[in-house]
Amino acid sequence: MRYALVEAIKDTLAEAEGVARAQAHETLTDGMTDWPTVQVTWERTEADFTSRTDRSTFGAGLRQKQVTVHVDVYVRQRALIGEDMAAVAAVADAIEDVLDAQRAKPFFGLAAIRAFKWTSERVTFAYGDPELRFAGARFVLTCSV
Repeated sequence: MRYALVEAIKDTLAEAEGVARAQAHETLTDGMTDWPTVQVTWERTEADFTSRTDRSTFGAGLRQKQVTVHVDVYVRQRALIGEDMAAVAAVADAIEDVLDAQRAKPFFGLAAIRAFKWTSERVTFAYGDPELRFAGARFVLTCSV
């Protein structure tokens, strides 16, 4: 389920305006060649501890899970703060537009996702070479499955 969830999010966010490349799982690379690049990774899963957490037919409980996924957006190599911030804001807005468009099930085209929420923040990433920095954003999606 993790694989399908991450791939569905990656495929959907690849359509955001300005995104040059989207990666997940085996397509992740050690170097950054195309910008902006979106990298989608599974980070954590949390399951409830009771067996009767939701209603279902004949009283059989449904175990709920919250799957946390990181969407790291590498917008450009860090150079000039003003230009970096403008570029990050433009791509973050495009990603948010795609997330906001997910108004009805199936979210991200995947029936397993019952609901989701997200947060975003500006980030300066170190990637590959320790001296190399990228201006970007991180979106943290929490999906109920």
